[in-house]
Amino acid sequence: MAKNKKKSFWKRITSSLFSKKQSQVENSARKKVPQNFHIEWKNASAKWSQFLLTKQVTQGLVVERSGYKLHKTNEKLFRLEGADFSILLATGNTLYPGKDGKISGILFVDEGNLNLAIQSDHNKLESFLSRLDLPKADMEFQWKMETTNDWRVILEWEKFWKEQLILQLSANTMALAILSIGEELKQFFESNATERQISLVRDEFFYVNHGKTGRSYSPHGKNKNIFEFGKAMTEFSEKIEFISNKREKEHET
Repeated sequence: MAKNKKKSFWKRITSSLFSKKQSQVENSARKKVPQNFHIEWKNASAKWSQFLLTKQVTQGLVVERSGYKLHKTNEKLFRLEGADFSILLATGNTLYPGKDGKISGILFVDEGNLNLAIQSDHNKLESFLSRLDLPKADMEFQWKMETTNDWRVILEWEKFWKEQLILQLSANTMALAILSIGEELKQFFESNATERQISLVRDEFFYVNHGKTGRSYSPHGKNKNIFEFGKAMTEFSEKIEFISNKREKEHET
């Protein structure tokens, strides 16, 4: 009788261990893994379209919901309207050419610098802006980006400098920049990146698709989520300027 009880006890133990192991195997099998680069990019692009509504409209009505409407004037200027309010929303310093050929925009400036600037005559806008002590990344690159779409200068670079730019960018930043700019930058990346770099950016698309980016997922991590694409684009523009300066110096020697 005692032997039967002992056997029954060990049978329950081994059965329990086997069940746990089987459960772990099944859970492991159910874990999602990244698919190929193009599938992950396609899925991430769909998520981008779903959540980044302001990027789906060039100009005009972005969204209308109960209590408000949001209209887009340009990449960084919006108007929020409701029954008893009409508010301009600016997502950053912006300059853009108007229909009449004049430069328009909104700039956030220090009032002291503004008073300093108006102590002199200025025949050109660039001269006036130079006295306002505006962030270089905000002004010089944004001016180029919004008047000539100048990020495309990288398409004309030599292979070496294209590779250097990719090396300077984290996979997370590269993924968000590709989502923000689109097919043209994706093709540039695929044509100049290593298999390892493509794999890392594919993983970033995968993380975007499953909400595994940003501080909410990893509080101490540095990766940006899909709503932080602006930071990625700032880094992208800064690295373009950095590599561009190095390239120019190299050509001068």
